[in-house]
Formats: sequence, C-alpha cells, structure tokens
Amino acid sequence: MPELSDVVYSRTETVQAFRDYYRFLVGLYLDESYVVEPPKGGWPSITPNVVRELIGKDEEVAGLLRELPYIRGKCLEDFPGTQATPICVWADWDDLLRIGGDGLNIMTEGTIFEDVPSHVIGLTINTDDHKKFLLDTKLGIVYWPDHGTFNLMSWVENPIEQITDDPEDYAPENEVEWRSESPAWTIVDFFELLKSQYRELNFIPINSDEVLTVKARFKPALDGMIPMIRRIYHEHGWPQGTDYRKQECLKAIKTAMDEHYPTFSSF
Repeated sequence: MPELSDVVYSRTETVQAFRDYYRFLVGLYLDESYVVEPPKGGWPSITPNVVRELIGKDEEVAGLLRELPYIRGKCLEDFPGTQATPICVWADWDDLLRIGGDGLNIMTEGTIFEDVPSHVIGLTINTDDHKKFLLDTKLGIVYWPDHGTFNLMSWVENPIEQITDDPEDYAPENEVEWRSESPAWTIVDFFELLKSQYRELNFIPINSDEVLTVKARFKPALDGMIPMIRRIYHEHGWPQGTDYRKQECLKAIKTAMDEHYPTFSSF
C-alpha cells in the first residue's frame, strides 16, 4: 500500500493528471468545447495576491490553479453546471476568482474549511460535504472527505489502494479529524480511481452535462432507468476503447430517456 514517504508532489504531473482526466471524460460524454485550457503563461486572473486575499491559499496553490485546465460547460439558473463526477460540479477557479466574493472556501471545502490549511485546495463547488475533493500540494495526495469510501465497495476488480499513513503522525491537531475521516490517494491514483468508476459504469453520464451514480436511489417508477442507460453504453461499445461510439450512444440515451422517463431531472 502507498505511504506518504513514497509520494512526491509535482505540479507538472498534477496538471497533466487533470488534463488526462478531462480528455477521458470527453471521450465518454463531455462536450470537447467545455474543456478550456489556460493561455500561455497561465490564467491572468489567478495571481498569488488574488489567491491569498480571496481564499487564503499559498503560492504553490496559486501556481497550480493558474496552470490547470477547467471545465466550463452549461450553467443555467436551474442547473448548477456540467458535472465531472456524479451530481458534482468541478470548480473553475479562473471564473471563481475573477468574480470574487465571500464564501469560496466553504463552497469548495465544506464545513471543515476553517481547518483546511493554505496548501490544500478544493476541487469542486457544491454545498454537500460528500461532494468535495481536497488536493494537498505539500503531500501530493487528494482527500475525499466523508463518504468517499462508497467507491471501494467491491465495484472494481482491483480497487486503487489508499494512502495508509495515520494523520495523527503528520497533521496538526486541528486537521487530524477531517483527514482521518477522509480516504486519500496519490493524485494520479485518485484520477485513475474516478476513471475506473466510469469504466465500470458505477458513474453513469445521462447526457453531456449530468452524471449519476449506480447507487442513486429514486422513486419506484424510475427503477429501470439506470439499468437501461448502462445497457445502452454497453451496446455502443463502452468501455472497449476504440469501439465506443460516443455520439450514437448519447443520442440513443436521449431517445430512450425521452420515451421512458421524459420528466426525469437529477435536480
């Protein structure tokens, strides 16, 4: 099992891990135009001063956020935004820091935000704590506070191994509780874990913007919806790589949803 002593943080590798993950999502369901790359030199709105003043993060976090690609998809009054994990919008820090305002920490780190240090940054923007991911730029790992372990319930043949170190051995006292309650992986392994959930269709896109989890619970009238969508993915070659027909698949899902579940909304 991986230990912190074997992990080294690399900004370059972290940026590449994000980029590879977004490309993976584009291959499955995401509209390619939704992924935006920083201009040469990085996002001009993201500077150490801005990051420090608005969210209290250090220079390494600022440097990372400045170089990351982001998902900038659909965002309407009644739709929070395009999802990169189930019912979960990933933070577009270029957009968030340009807009500014109070509350960015609690929106991206949850109720534990006061105990999240300056070298840790939230990757998603939601109100529910179990939809948060926290990336630690000193340790080179990603935490999934609280309910993250549902991903490891024998859904994949070879689950990605978690970091095994006890936070009491390395974290300040005020951070021990949330770190202890949060499964963590190396940054690269974390993204591989998410990809594995899509390959196994435990994470299930229903269109170019919305993603459900196989463990989602709906009223009885919707019992057949998730099995139907999973079947359509398999019929269109997922996850057999080059055999997958993305546009045909998404069109077939829309047709089936319009016919059998026309009023469904995940919100």
